Amino acid sequence: PQDHPRGLGDALLRARDSLAGSPFIAVLPDNLFHGSNPTAAVLDTFRTTKLATVLLAEIERKEAGSKGATGRAAVRPAPDGSLRVVAVADKGSGRFDTAGADRAVTPIGRMAFGGDILREFEEVGRSLAPGTELDDVPILQRLARREALAGVMNPARFFDVGVPEGYREAVAASPPRA
Repeated sequence: PQDHPRGLGDALLRARDSLAGSPFIAVLPDNLFHGSNPTAAVLDTFRTTKLATVLLAEIERKEAGSKGATGRAAVRPAPDGSLRVVAVADKGSGRFDTAGADRAVTPIGRMAFGGDILREFEEVGRSLAPGTELDDVPILQRLARREALAGVMNPARFFDVGVPEGYREAVAASPPRA
């Protein structure tokens, strides 16, 4: 386990022995959904395309304050009907930034990877200064540059409970059950 947050990449590298080179899905717990299961669509696209696959959300400017700082993504349709992520911007700070657009697309907390992705995390990790967080964004950027990253648009309502505004939205949208 991590003794303090060191990034998703570090967490995945610590799970290397358990993963044993197998494909896997990363499910980030601060992203919650109401509606159809987006993880199933990520897995289906991963199996069909044989590419690393990330869930994508289209965020409207008016919603950006309830979403954490993630990098905007550029996508294009692929000949097989899926999407290819062709660019991922660096993470910002604070909240999601649509860069002045009415809406923007961003990768969110469901990703499927082949077992070989851990080598890429290691490579990126070796290039970081000691103590620097090993995040998923540099890996997604590398994959996007090689057009080796498929994307799936999220069909469900998305809550980023990792930020207070997103948590409050999720609570308000989830009435208590008896």
